[in-house]
Amino acid sequence: MGIDPDGDAIEIARAKARRAGIDVEFRRAMMSADAVAAWPTPSIATLCLVLHQVRLDEKMRLLSEIHSVLEPGGRLFVADYGEQTSWIMRKLFRATIQQLDGIADTQPNADGVLIPLMSRAGFVEVRELRKFNTVTGSISIISAMKRAEEPC
Repeated sequence: MGIDPDGDAIEIARAKARRAGIDVEFRRAMMSADAVAAWPTPSIATLCLVLHQVRLDEKMRLLSEIHSVLEPGGRLFVADYGEQTSWIMRKLFRATIQQLDGIADTQPNADGVLIPLMSRAGFVEVRELRKFNTVTGSISIISAMKRAEEPC
């Protein structure tokens, strides 16, 4: 199951899923508990290259909504521009991503806000699994878990 507000992104994802022989249901919508209420409760959620593009309050809303729909013990994996720790990654990030997506939305990610926000949204065992340096800055893969005893 996949959700995205961008119809073009959904069409690209549908084409990739067809080529891979995977049956996926896509919905064009903003992520919210209401938007996915008819779907089965997920045990895993992924959020890829979204959080750097949205305001801080929207980052928090998205993480909280995902937390609310995950089954107890479920996991979230985020792949996005995270903390830019080296001077060269900060420079590349400023020259590319911040020029494209603006400073106001991207700077919190560059400053390392993702892990604390995920914890504030209720996730535990939040940790960066890997960081990839790219020509546009470093992208972090972050893992988090919803407590097993929490209700959906």
